[in-house]
Amino acid sequence: MGEKRYTYQRRWVKYSCSRELDSLLVAQSKVYIDNDEAAQNEAGDILIPIEEGLIAPNHIIGNIRGLLTNTCQGRLNEEEITIFKSVGIAMEDVASAFYIYKKGVRGS
Repeated sequence: MGEKRYTYQRRWVKYSCSRELDSLLVAQSKVYIDNDEAAQNEAGDILIPIEEGLIAPNHIIGNIRGLLTNTCQGRLNEEEITIFKSVGIAMEDVASAFYIYKKGVRGS
Protein backbone atom coordinates (compact mmCIF):
# COMPACT_ATOMS: atom_id res chain seq x y z
CA MET A 1 0.00 0.00 0.00
CA GLY A 2 2.86 2.41 0.74
CA GLU A 3 4.50 1.72 -2.62
CA LYS A 4 4.10 4.53 -5.18
CA ARG A 5 2.97 3.50 -8.64
CA TYR A 6 3.48 5.74 -11.61
CA THR A 7 1.23 5.48 -14.63
CA TYR A 8 0.80 7.50 -17.80
CA GLN A 9 -2.53 9.16 -18.22
CA ARG A 10 -4.22 9.22 -21.65
CA ARG A 11 -4.62 13.01 -21.50
CA TRP A 12 -0.81 13.32 -21.46
CA VAL A 13 -0.41 11.39 -24.72
CA LYS A 14 -1.01 13.42 -27.87
CA TYR A 15 -0.14 10.76 -30.46
CA SER A 16 -0.87 7.12 -30.84
CA CYS A 17 2.86 6.70 -31.21
CA SER A 18 5.73 6.76 -28.78
CA ARG A 19 8.89 8.73 -28.47
CA GLU A 20 12.38 7.79 -27.40
CA LEU A 21 14.33 10.97 -28.11
CA ASP A 22 14.30 14.46 -26.63
CA SER A 23 13.04 17.17 -29.01
CA LEU A 24 16.19 19.28 -28.61
CA LEU A 25 18.38 16.32 -29.56
CA VAL A 26 16.30 15.77 -32.69
CA ALA A 27 16.49 19.48 -33.55
CA GLN A 28 20.29 19.49 -33.25
CA SER A 29 20.73 16.33 -35.32
CA LYS A 30 20.68 15.24 -38.93
CA VAL A 31 17.67 12.94 -39.16
CA TYR A 32 17.36 9.99 -41.53
CA ILE A 33 14.36 7.69 -41.79
CA ASP A 34 13.44 4.33 -43.26
CA ASN A 35 10.07 5.25 -44.78
CA ASP A 36 8.77 8.76 -45.57
CA GLU A 37 5.07 8.07 -45.17
CA ALA A 38 5.43 6.03 -41.99
CA ALA A 39 7.70 8.62 -40.39
CA GLN A 40 5.21 11.41 -41.14
CA ASN A 41 2.37 9.44 -39.57
CA GLU A 42 3.88 7.28 -36.83
CA ALA A 43 7.23 8.60 -35.59
CA GLY A 44 6.66 10.49 -32.36
CA ASP A 45 10.38 11.33 -32.25
CA ILE A 46 9.77 13.47 -35.35
CA LEU A 47 6.11 14.47 -34.99
CA ILE A 48 6.44 15.91 -31.49
CA PRO A 49 9.35 18.30 -32.27
CA ILE A 50 7.41 19.44 -35.37
CA GLU A 51 4.38 20.20 -33.22
CA GLU A 52 6.60 22.03 -30.71
CA GLY A 53 7.98 24.21 -33.53
CA LEU A 54 11.57 23.01 -33.06
CA ILE A 55 11.85 21.43 -36.51
CA ALA A 56 9.97 21.49 -39.80
CA PRO A 57 9.08 18.43 -41.87
CA ASN A 58 12.05 19.20 -44.15
CA HIS A 59 14.42 18.64 -41.19
CA ILE A 60 14.64 15.03 -42.38
CA ILE A 61 17.82 14.82 -44.48
CA GLY A 62 17.11 11.56 -46.26
CA ASN A 63 16.33 7.89 -45.93
CA ILE A 64 18.24 4.65 -45.57
CA ARG A 65 17.97 3.96 -49.30
CA GLY A 66 19.64 7.27 -50.08
CA LEU A 67 22.44 6.60 -47.61
CA LEU A 68 23.11 3.11 -48.98
CA THR A 69 23.10 4.29 -52.59
CA ASN A 70 25.02 7.53 -51.88
CA THR A 71 22.20 9.71 -53.21
CA CYS A 72 21.96 11.72 -49.98
CA GLN A 73 24.75 13.06 -47.85
CA GLY A 74 25.59 11.40 -44.56
CA ARG A 75 27.66 12.67 -41.67
CA LEU A 76 30.33 15.18 -42.70
CA ASN A 77 32.40 15.06 -39.52
CA GLU A 78 32.55 13.44 -36.09
CA GLU A 79 30.97 16.49 -34.44
CA GLU A 80 27.66 16.03 -36.26
CA ILE A 81 24.92 14.11 -34.53
CA THR A 82 22.97 11.76 -36.77
CA ILE A 83 19.76 9.93 -35.96
CA PHE A 84 18.23 7.09 -37.93
CA LYS A 85 14.55 6.79 -37.07
CA SER A 86 13.14 3.44 -38.08
CA VAL A 87 9.45 2.77 -37.79
CA GLY A 88 9.96 -0.90 -38.52
CA ILE A 89 9.84 -1.69 -42.23
CA ALA A 90 10.88 -5.37 -42.16
CA MET A 91 12.05 -5.60 -45.78
CA GLU A 92 14.51 -2.76 -45.23
CA ASP A 93 15.83 -4.48 -42.11
CA VAL A 94 16.56 -7.59 -44.17
CA ALA A 95 18.09 -5.62 -47.06
CA SER A 96 20.26 -3.56 -44.71
CA ALA A 97 21.47 -6.64 -42.85
CA PHE A 98 22.32 -8.38 -46.13
CA TYR A 99 24.21 -5.30 -47.40
CA ILE A 100 26.24 -5.07 -44.18
CA TYR A 101 26.91 -8.81 -44.25
CA LYS A 102 28.20 -8.62 -47.83
CA LYS A 103 30.47 -5.70 -46.93
CA GLY A 104 31.81 -7.67 -43.95
CA VAL A 105 32.45 -10.81 -45.97
CA ARG A 106 34.43 -8.78 -48.51
CA GLY A 107 36.32 -7.09 -45.69
CA SER A 108 35.65 -3.62 -47.07
